[in-house]
Amino acid sequence: LCAVLTTAACNVSAPYGFHRATAGPYPSRDLLGETEIANANAGTAYDAIMRLRPTFITWQRNATSHERRLVYVDGTLMGGIEWLQTLPAVDIHEVRLLTPITGSNMYPLNNSAGAIVITTKSGFRR
Repeated sequence: LCAVLTTAACNVSAPYGFHRATAGPYPSRDLLGETEIANANAGTAYDAIMRLRPTFITWQRNATSHERRLVYVDGTLMGGIEWLQTLPAVDIHEVRLLTPITGSNMYPLNNSAGAIVITTKSGFRR
């Protein structure tokens, strides 16, 4: 009976962003937060993403030319993945990967490959 109760207790759903067993935060597949980025000791947004969520970028290498993942910063289109090398990691509040459907719904341009949406610390405080 104890084994059944323990197993049932572990399967109780926890709030989004928390691991059920430890009730502590765990990394999200599609979101990088300010603390995680700071702990990466990365110089640029590109470096931070490659260390923490390389699939945000490496997917791009396998995509066709018309499936280009675009980068938005504080709601403004900045360009392609290469633009990430110009943004200092210390300026970032969060980086979010949008699916192709969500990206196309949120932004008017062709986001058939999804989009990387960055909120800077100054953009977050607005």
